[in-house]
Amino acid sequence: MARLHILNKPPSHPRFKACLAGIGPSDAIVLIEHGVIGIRALTEQVGNDVKVYALEADLEARGLQAVASAASDTISIIDYRGMVDVAAAYPDSVSW
Repeated sequence: MARLHILNKPPSHPRFKACLAGIGPSDAIVLIEHGVIGIRALTEQVGNDVKVYALEADLEARGLQAVASAASDTISIIDYRGMVDVAAAYPDSVSW
């Protein structure tokens, strides 16, 4: 079953690594809060089958819009409405 992983921890936090270890091929990740700091690490570590989203407001708050735009082929930038839509599309979710 596909699962949505909501990740708010930076790459230095153990939960960031635990989240990546628990990702399945049909899963998706939404980076929020400090989780958006790991946008580069995430694009290098997950496969192409995993959908990755990043919350636009949190990217802007941390000055990471350019980094996210450069990775736009692997990461979808979403607003709050988009996050609700993504969450509604998955029957199961886990917050890290």
